[in-house]
Amino acid sequence: MEAACMQQSSQQSSQYSQQEGGDVDSELSPALPESFQEVTHGRLGFRQVACLIGLLGAALLALATVPLNPSVGEVASSNDVSMEEMSWNPRNLATISCSAVTCDIYSTPLDPNIECEGPATSADCLDKCCGSIACDAIPGFSCMATLGPTFLTRQISYFRSGQTSKTCKGQAQCEDTCCQGRCADTSCPAATTCKRPFPPERCTPSTCQEQCCYEKASDDYCGNGLTAWTMACKSCQTLTEYCEVKLGLDFETTPTEVWNHRAFERVMNNLVEPGCEVKETPRCEDLLKFGIKSVFPWHNSGEAVSVNGIDVIAGGTRAVSGGDDKLVFIWRIADGKMLRNYSAHYSAVQTISTFNDATFFCAASETEAIVWRSSGPEDSGVLSMEYTTGDDTVPTTSCVGINTWETAIVGQADSFTVIWHWKASKTLSVPTNPKDQWKWQIDKDAGFVRWPDQFKGHDSEWQVAFTEWRKSLFGLNSRRLSNTSEDVKGRRLRPADRTAPWTNWFTNTRWGDVPVYYYQPDNWGPVTSIAAIPFDTLYAVGYGHGSIRVWITYNGFLKSLIPQAHDGAVNALVSAPAGNTLYSGGEDGMIRMWDVFNGKHLGDLYAVFAGPVRSLAVIPGGNNIYSGHAGGLLLLWIPGLKKLWCHLDTKAGSVNALQVNPGVVGQVLVALEAGEARVYEMR
Repeated sequence: MEAACMQQSSQQSSQYSQQEGGDVDSELSPALPESFQEVTHGRLGFRQVACLIGLLGAALLALATVPLNPSVGEVASSNDVSMEEMSWNPRNLATISCSAVTCDIYSTPLDPNIECEGPATSADCLDKCCGSIACDAIPGFSCMATLGPTFLTRQISYFRSGQTSKTCKGQAQCEDTCCQGRCADTSCPAATTCKRPFPPERCTPSTCQEQCCYEKASDDYCGNGLTAWTMACKSCQTLTEYCEVKLGLDFETTPTEVWNHRAFERVMNNLVEPGCEVKETPRCEDLLKFGIKSVFPWHNSGEAVSVNGIDVIAGGTRAVSGGDDKLVFIWRIADGKMLRNYSAHYSAVQTISTFNDATFFCAASETEAIVWRSSGPEDSGVLSMEYTTGDDTVPTTSCVGINTWETAIVGQADSFTVIWHWKASKTLSVPTNPKDQWKWQIDKDAGFVRWPDQFKGHDSEWQVAFTEWRKSLFGLNSRRLSNTSEDVKGRRLRPADRTAPWTNWFTNTRWGDVPVYYYQPDNWGPVTSIAAIPFDTLYAVGYGHGSIRVWITYNGFLKSLIPQAHDGAVNALVSAPAGNTLYSGGEDGMIRMWDVFNGKHLGDLYAVFAGPVRSLAVIPGGNNIYSGHAGGLLLLWIPGLKKLWCHLDTKAGSVNALQVNPGVVGQVLVALEAGEARVYEMR
């Protein structure tokens, strides 16, 4: 009986070690629900106690016959199960009072009567018994003494640094909260990183290298296109330095014709990437009298620089911008005066997009997309709605307002976009994934699953489920939105209804509104750009691996596909205000024109010499487009003639975003890597 009890105890101990300690491969041992484990623990505890009582009685009987000083051999050969083996407590930590815990200089003691799981140096005790401390209350603490002479006390305000408080707990957190380093004093390991051309002035101690340097192998900074600019960036060189080595020429002393001839020859022989040639075009300052009207410098704070997103608020007198400082500002275009700031983002703001109602705009960072109120009653400037992917490993990449009322498109790093009806807090993932709503197969990208022919033109449970799901998704069960013909055999929308808000949304049960093909994201790459199509209920999406897809806004179905639009990421998309032309700009330095409805290639604009395309903007008439590039150039094109009209060198790093002011002829706003938002205007 004792042997059986001890065997049971040993088995239970082994079972708990598998469930609690994780020593056994969890894939080989099916996990139990937490509630089931708790009940099992309770039952096993009673059995354990019964075994312990029986064993204790046996031990007392044995003490009467066993010598008081047994030999070593006798102890070693004992088959008795130890108390540690029989114990099911996975931690075996005693509860102690906080009065026995000593807090270090980076924290303050809390209520001594609080209890924690000891010993006194355990993480639980330090967390429960020691509280935060103000930077200036740390006894004997000095940034220079602790971290070195290149670190200074953090004295800038919340508005400039993004710090929400001056209290901290623990040495590492206190050093980051209380101290600042200087990028000028930060060394970048030459083997893996390069100095940023436009680093912030200050940096956080634990992330100074990340803030002041960039990784050579990373696509985030240098891009992933096959251009001379990207290759130069990855080798810590300027474009001129890189091309001089590759061409074997001196740029200053070599005539332009000779330089370009050598560059063309080397490109044709695959000895150098495109982009070393010199493009001789007029300067926009000379040809069109372009000049700076105003500058907004507030994103260039002590620990942040780049301005990443910019847009014009309807009316044409105010602009909104966001940047690495995690802040969003509204400012006056005429003189760059700051009017309002917003601070609720947890990471750098990547894109800004205003809505047509002139009241709201959307700002996207890696951690969230937020709709803000920009004007209106007393609640203006207040966060209106927030969207997150719900998965920390899947960042948001962009947010774009579309013509449809109270709706935006959010891009994600997992290749999905989300049609976000933000006022109703409803979302629809695109490509639409109906596997939870209907029983149908899903295949890979460029493959497809076709609906069975026998269902065409006939009602089926799939069609009914599809329609009901779409209706309930946006809370439209009680609305009458069908704009189709009353003819029961009709499968197309009437042309007059194509531009109506939410045309044919969720109410048409005919087969023509059910997708024939479903595409599953597979090696598309993250969503890198989104553009609303103003003349139809469509939006275009550019992906990290070079493809473009045009989706139907009101149901998320695929309209057209461009499998390989660019070599490298599609960084920018913009639609002509009328007609069917979509412009794309990529890491390969090319600007390409496409037919929105069928994906047909309409022409190219060559801009590889300016570096990867980072942004595009079309003037309201559609006769000209601007392109912003990683090399700091702003180019003005005549797409009808496929001609570069003029160029402007910002000398401020990558032109991350562009927006034409529709309220002022010849005015364009740019967001720059060097930390400024500028307004250029023809004089």
